[in-house]
Amino acid sequence: MGGGSKTSGSTYQVTQNQIPQWVSDAGQANYNFATDIASRPYTPYEGQRIAGFTADQNAAQDYLRANTGAYQGAYDTSLQGLYQAGTYQPQQVQSQGVNYNYTPQDVAAQQVNYNYSPQNVSAQQISAQQVGYNYTPDKVQAQQVNYTYNPKDISAERVSYNYTPEQIAAQKFTDANIDDYMNPYIQNVENRAIDNLERSRQIATNQIGDAAAAAKSYGGSRQAILEGVQAAETARASGDLSAQLRADAYNNAAGLIQGDQNRALQAAQANQAAGLQASQYGLQAGMANASNALAASQANQQAGLQNAGLGLQAQGMNQNASLQAAMANQGAGLQASQYGLQAGIANQNAALQAAQSNQSSALQAGLANQNAGLQNAYYGLQAQGMNQNAALQAALANQSAGLQNAQYGLQAGMANQDAYLRAALANQNAGLTANQQLIQAAGAGAQVAGAGQNAFLTDYGMLMNQGALQQDQNQRYLDQNYQDFVDARDWDLRNLGIQQSALGLTPYSTTQTSYGNSTQKTSEGFNPAALIAAGGQIAGKAIMGSDDRLKTDIQKMGEAKGGLGIYAFRYRGDPKTYPKTVGLLASEVEKTDPDAVLKMPGKDGMRAVDYGLLARRSSAPEAPKRRKVTKARRAAA
Repeated sequence: MGGGSKTSGSTYQVTQNQIPQWVSDAGQANYNFATDIASRPYTPYEGQRIAGFTADQNAAQDYLRANTGAYQGAYDTSLQGLYQAGTYQPQQVQSQGVNYNYTPQDVAAQQVNYNYSPQNVSAQQISAQQVGYNYTPDKVQAQQVNYTYNPKDISAERVSYNYTPEQIAAQKFTDANIDDYMNPYIQNVENRAIDNLERSRQIATNQIGDAAAAAKSYGGSRQAILEGVQAAETARASGDLSAQLRADAYNNAAGLIQGDQNRALQAAQANQAAGLQASQYGLQAGMANASNALAASQANQQAGLQNAGLGLQAQGMNQNASLQAAMANQGAGLQASQYGLQAGIANQNAALQAAQSNQSSALQAGLANQNAGLQNAYYGLQAQGMNQNAALQAALANQSAGLQNAQYGLQAGMANQDAYLRAALANQNAGLTANQQLIQAAGAGAQVAGAGQNAFLTDYGMLMNQGALQQDQNQRYLDQNYQDFVDARDWDLRNLGIQQSALGLTPYSTTQTSYGNSTQKTSEGFNPAALIAAGGQIAGKAIMGSDDRLKTDIQKMGEAKGGLGIYAFRYRGDPKTYPKTVGLLASEVEKTDPDAVLKMPGKDGMRAVDYGLLARRSSAPEAPKRRKVTKARRAAA
């Protein structure tokens, strides 16, 4: 690789850099080694990665399912008791009123009335009964035959067709909730990929520690810087990986949504076609039913006409029979009237004789009854006087007894009032005591239920904790098995990285010859392009801590493409016996390529150089345009 320097006046300077053969051989060997590694097929890990639930965890879950809600009944009973106690209304005690509204009966002497009038006796008048003949024979009249049958009007049924096919509209992409489709992909893919990236960071951190222990730096500032750089790179890679996976999740979810919407549209179209076909079948069935109904109406109309003719014949026969019966009844009525006239004359003669006999007997009986009535009235007057006296004495005795009974009733009412009041107060106190006992019992029941539930949750928690410990231990075994697999699989890759790092960071000497008026000098040589391409290949990463504050014994050795200075230096804290490291200064890179400088975590704000980005730019035919440092990249850094 060659380069030029500034000239002044007639001075012409040519610089020639020659790469030692051993560097070329080592680079070729590394390339062959890398080609062999790249040609190997991918070896998947076929062992178990996630530890399953342990027996204790399964037992805890079964225990939880079997006993969930076991104490709810006790809680419900306690709450019901508390509700009853809270809504208890004590019996209201009221004194009964003692009513004294007895009014003594008024005593009055009965009045003796004598208003008997003797019955007048008179002879009965005798008159002969009138014999009448007023029979009027029934008029015979033939029945009228009515024919009022009206045949039913026949009309064909109307077949209606008002089916409206279901309207189908294709769903829009925005109608679906894309999170429902993305979340399973993110949970199953992104989280696992980020976990794997974190494990890789831990492995790299361990490798940095091993390298520091081998160099006997024992956790010096250089190791801390490398670990910080490793963490920053892992965070950036994690952000890039998450963004890519989320983009894949979005595309996958969009495809799933489109598939679901297409299937929904096909189902809607099928339902619409089925609805139209069912409507067609319904229309055909309606037309068939209308035809059948018309035929049935015509048959019913014909049967009605035939039945009306038969009814007319039967009505004529009944009219003839009624006329004959009426004429026979008229003859029988005339004959019975004649027999009645003869019987009436005989009954009239017998009644006249009986009336004369009854007139004589009634006159004698009337006189006898008149005498008996006068005598009975006399006896009644005497009895009435005696009853009046007895009634007066009885009324006075009843009045005295009523007053005495009212006094006894008043005393009994007052005694009953006092006893009722005592009983009501006792019942009220008993109700309040029982309600208090109900509250205490409900509280005790709730405490028992709570204690049982706490014991259940304690047992469940102990089982789950024990199962979690077992599961964590099983996961450790699985992770260790996977780590052993990864270490064995990446063993050659790690060796290649170590060789590339050693070759890229090892300085070597070259001869620089000047022609013209300039002087010839010899300095420590380097390969700037190779340095940028392989710089920082520690633990497989292309980022190195390059903050000026981390370096000492800084010596400029040349310039790389784009004018960046190449420096040899030692990290602060390294012994003087350590060989110098060749690299860039972050302060210079930040001026020309600010997006190639990353801020390391920590309050000191140390900076690191992204050698991978610089290598890609140095290998491009033209220098790329400067990119603005985006907020997302700074956040990832």
